[in-house]
Amino acid sequence: MKVVIITCEGQTERQESVKQWAQHLGSVQWHTVQRDNLCPRRGVYNSHRDVARAIVASKSTEATLILEDDAVPTVPLEQLQSQLHDLTSASDEFDIHYLGLNAQRAQIWSAGMYRVAGFCLHAYVLSPSGAKKLASLPLYTGIEVDRLVMEQCGLHNPDWGSSWVCMTQMQSLVHQQKRQFVSLLTPNDIRYKLSAANSFAEGLDTIMHAWVFKIEQLIPRHALLIALLAMTIAAKSKKTRAILVLALGLIMARLERV
Repeated sequence: MKVVIITCEGQTERQESVKQWAQHLGSVQWHTVQRDNLCPRRGVYNSHRDVARAIVASKSTEATLILEDDAVPTVPLEQLQSQLHDLTSASDEFDIHYLGLNAQRAQIWSAGMYRVAGFCLHAYVLSPSGAKKLASLPLYTGIEVDRLVMEQCGLHNPDWGSSWVCMTQMQSLVHQQKRQFVSLLTPNDIRYKLSAANSFAEGLDTIMHAWVFKIEQLIPRHALLIALLAMTIAAKSKKTRAILVLALGLIMARLERV
């Protein structure tokens, strides 16, 4: 199986770390980009879409393993190799197969396999059909690629319908290293999200979802819910209380969708 690793220029330590284990899974190719300092999330979005476009252009008929440079296996390589071998022969049954994710919605599909809508594109297998769909995503509008793919995977579609077929074993085979917690949303992120929205309310909703997504990567969701509830009760400012209530609502709504 071909392995494509997405990385930024100058990330030598990460590149060496991921190469040490990824090279045992297949032929490694690098997708190296310059960091988008104006809007890092736009850079991530474009990187995944560009990799998919390259796969489509190559007319590949095989599944491809896509990794971000901070991906780390959580199981022995032998188990990961076995899983990837099985996926190679079943690549016509899915668009994306997550090797580790935060599932927002899941449904049993077959023995040990689930159809899901979730996020975390740090490690996934992309089938030829999935590559065409990912390559067809529009230009970046302020919505993170993880969230946009999650929507395409049928997050709000009761019967899945024409949604992308996204699968997982619900066992994390590859996780993402904890990154330094610097900023949930930069001023540029906020500007892009507001300018891309059809209304201020829609832009605010997008910003709040992004805020919750990033927080959840650091704090278990139920613990976050309890902490926000306590902060809401203790808040003295009406404005602060309103923001916390909105965040609580978002998390509770997301819990109901799983």
